[in-house]
Amino acid sequence: MAISSLIKEGGLFIGSTPYPFKKNIVSDETHLFVLHPINWKRLFEKCGFEYVIVSAMTFLPYLWRINKKLNFIIPFYIPGMKLVSTSLIIARKKK
Repeated sequence: MAISSLIKEGGLFIGSTPYPFKKNIVSDETHLFVLHPINWKRLFEKCGFEYVIVSAMTFLPYLWRINKKLNFIIPFYIPGMKLVSTSLIIARKKK
């Protein structure tokens, strides 16, 4: 995994990727691989990361335009055309 070569020992990776609902896979051409959260966890662990946390983040789009306080995270995946469900990945490279 190229990410591993960019992060120092003990360093953190923090990123997000779409959850693999069919709509996310079809609609986002910028992602070559859209994996299930369990597979992301396995991949990071196999590549020398520890304390790998993959958690759900779902947002209600456009509410932040009304008020920034409405831009909250729903901590589970919700399929739907009007929602944005992603996986937050936090992992520490082994020392």
